Amino acid sequence: MVSMAKQAQAAAESLNKAPPEAAKPASGAEPNDESRLIAAIAYVFGVFVSVIIFLLKPEDRYVKFHAAQAIMVDLAVMAVSLVVAVIGIGIAIALGLLTMGIGFFLGFWVVWLLLMLFGLCVLALRIFLAIQAFTGKRFGIPLIGPHAEKIASG
Repeated sequence: MVSMAKQAQAAAESLNKAPPEAAKPASGAEPNDESRLIAAIAYVFGVFVSVIIFLLKPEDRYVKFHAAQAIMVDLAVMAVSLVVAVIGIGIAIALGLLTMGIGFFLGFWVVWLLLMLFGLCVLALRIFLAIQAFTGKRFGIPLIGPHAEKIASG
């Protein structure tokens, strides 16, 4: 009976002890739930929220990587949208001049449809990246991901 009491006491003491250092994950090895959620939010809410997240979480490399990548993705999307809009407006004006105005409206609708299609692609990319961040994956977009990694590590 005494041995059972000692065993129970030893079991209770082992439950109260902290796990050994080898059992704890290395710092930055596996993002916690908060880091994963914040990283996903960076993709969902755009460049301004991503900048705020980047500045408020300087110690979390996982969050910094995803916030930096979200910022660069948004800047690239803005640049591509601007280029598509300018080229599209130029094409619409050229069509309008060639067809005495009728082509302008056709060109306008073609540009509008292209921008809407591009917007749907951007939405799909944002959802994909948010899911990758929320599931704990460090998915880097080609050309942008390596730069985001440099920013997050340095």
